[in-house]
Amino acid sequence: MPSILEHGATDLSDICRQLTTLGDINRLLHEVVARERSIDAELEQQLSKRKDVEDSLMSLSTSTDEVLDLMRIDAEQLHNSVSSTAQLAEKVSSKVRELDTASNNVREVLSRINLVMDRSNCIETVKLAMESEDYETAAQNIATYSQLRIKADQSMDEVQVRDQEAVLKNAQQELVKIVREKFREAVSKRDHASVVRFTKLHVPLALTSEGLEAFTGYLCQLIAMRAAEDYSVLADAVGQNSASADFVGVLTNLFKDIAIAADDNSELLKECFGPEGLLHTVLQLQAQCDTAGSRVLTRYLEHRQLQRLVREVSGSKRGTDPPLGSPDRVTVVDPRQVEVYLEEIVMLSQRSEEYNEFMLSRLREAAADPVGAASHENAFRGGQFNCTVREVIGYYITLEEYYVEEMVSKAVRLDELADGQLVSSMVDDTFFIMQKCARRSLATGSLQCSCAVLTELNNIISGAFRSAVGGRLSNCAQRLLSDMPAEAAIADTDPSERPHEAAVSMNCAETSGSYVTKLRQDLESVALELFPASQDRERIKSCLADLAKTSSDFHNLAGRALDSVAAAFLNRLRGPLDEVAQTNYQPSEAEYSAMEAEELWTQRLLVTVESSLYYLSPMLVPANYDALVVHLVEKVTARLEAIFAKKRFNQLGGLQLDRDIRNLVSHLSEFTNRAVRDKFARLTQMATVLSLETPNEILDYWGDNSGPITWRWNAAEVRRLLELRVDFSQASLNALRL
Repeated sequence: MPSILEHGATDLSDICRQLTTLGDINRLLHEVVARERSIDAELEQQLSKRKDVEDSLMSLSTSTDEVLDLMRIDAEQLHNSVSSTAQLAEKVSSKVRELDTASNNVREVLSRINLVMDRSNCIETVKLAMESEDYETAAQNIATYSQLRIKADQSMDEVQVRDQEAVLKNAQQELVKIVREKFREAVSKRDHASVVRFTKLHVPLALTSEGLEAFTGYLCQLIAMRAAEDYSVLADAVGQNSASADFVGVLTNLFKDIAIAADDNSELLKECFGPEGLLHTVLQLQAQCDTAGSRVLTRYLEHRQLQRLVREVSGSKRGTDPPLGSPDRVTVVDPRQVEVYLEEIVMLSQRSEEYNEFMLSRLREAAADPVGAASHENAFRGGQFNCTVREVIGYYITLEEYYVEEMVSKAVRLDELADGQLVSSMVDDTFFIMQKCARRSLATGSLQCSCAVLTELNNIISGAFRSAVGGRLSNCAQRLLSDMPAEAAIADTDPSERPHEAAVSMNCAETSGSYVTKLRQDLESVALELFPASQDRERIKSCLADLAKTSSDFHNLAGRALDSVAAAFLNRLRGPLDEVAQTNYQPSEAEYSAMEAEELWTQRLLVTVESSLYYLSPMLVPANYDALVVHLVEKVTARLEAIFAKKRFNQLGGLQLDRDIRNLVSHLSEFTNRAVRDKFARLTQMATVLSLETPNEILDYWGDNSGPITWRWNAAEVRRLLELRVDFSQASLNALRL
């Protein structure tokens, strides 16, 4: 039954119609009574507020005249106060304006008084300074008066101003005349301190451009005079065809004079004329170098007749010259005389590069922006002097290439073997020449020159010299082994006797490869010291990178020769190897025990190898000897593998083979410092397969069960090895899954 409290009055009739029991009627009655009591309580609460509401209504009806009167009185008082304050502020403001105007007038008057006094003081100071020849003070006061002239106005006394201007103009003209005369006098006497003094006086006299040109002209004149004196002495020496003509010294003196002039006066130039003044002076000094330096280099080319010399050298290189060391080669110019010129050119180039770097650093310091610095640098390097230097460097490259080729040819032609040496003289001589010429080219300081010479050196080493070394390796194996004594007589040979020429040729090839590597490392370290720029170092390294391939080519030459010796040497092992073919690897237990005690073929093979190596080891450099042992082991293992592949085995035979292989590995490892065990890997694994008890036992070593073993045989080859066992049935082998 719904509650009456949840419905409105319109629903009451509906609720009454729904009452069907006495309990519902009683419950609804109680709800109605409770609702009635709640309404009564709310009415009592509202009626209790009646008195307060009536009092509020009464207060609203009271008159507001008294309040309005009070507000009017307060407003009038506020108006009177504001009006009096405004009048007072207006009076104060007018007084402040009058005071400010008076203050400005006073300051203006004081400024004019100070201006008049300063101008008068300047005039008086100039007069006194001129009388006492204190030109610095006079010039400074003239400059100060010029600045005060700008501040002057029309209110000053025109007569006084005109008189002051006349006095100052006369003093300035007189001072300018004195400064110019004193400057010329100091220049004529080469009194540098006085020149600097009167150069500084140009600035306060508003003669900045004239002062810069005068001082720069003085420096250029001084340098030109000294250069002319040195050139005169040089010309006399050249005219007498004297060997004392010191072109390097004359050029060095020129560079030193210019560098000192730029360095010692840089602060003066920047202080008086700014960075632009320093830049102007550096460019003018370089112009002097273009004139005097080019004249020295041109005279050098004429005196040494380098153009004619280069034509003769170039004419002798037609591409069809006989090989290095050939008696048919014709030397058109003595290389020793060429070397004298090369040393001179290196010194000239080295000094020029050092001078260029110094002057370019001054240019970069004075240039206002990087773009301007780059433009000036390009103009600097494109000047007459640097163009002449590049011409000289071009002659140097041609002469250096000729010198290297002729000296290497001479080293090959005069090749000899000194007592107690394993390498002939041509290797040491050739690489001494290469190192000297390469270092000399780097010492020029010219990147292009260094790269050109280094490339040509590599061409000579990898071409003509490699051909000379390789030509001596022809049939070296036959020549070496044909002269080898019989096995029985080897023990009687003297190990200290002169090595065979074929062995020396192989030593030359191997040593040349090592020397090429050392040469590259040495030149890289030298370039690191001489070329500070990282990009220049990378260019040098790029040129030297080809030497790595050249070194490998020489090692390959020696390797092929040693491989041919090992192949020919295999014929001396035919006897022991034939014994292997005749050895029974299907022994009984008694035969197996007897074979263990005898070890016939392995012992004979080791004795033959040892006796032959005893003969060859004193003749070979360590690298060649070790390489020969490795090549020989490779040949022997390949031959043994072929022999064993044709034999039949039982398990005891497989165990005997394993014992024989271990014996060979143990003894041959003592002959060399290089590892030879890996050369026996296939034979060792063959012995392992042939010594198994059953075919299925191979699965313990194969595939996932191989562990650390790296198999050198594939599955088909292992199956063929198992077929060599006479005691393994074909059915068991066919059932084997590898």
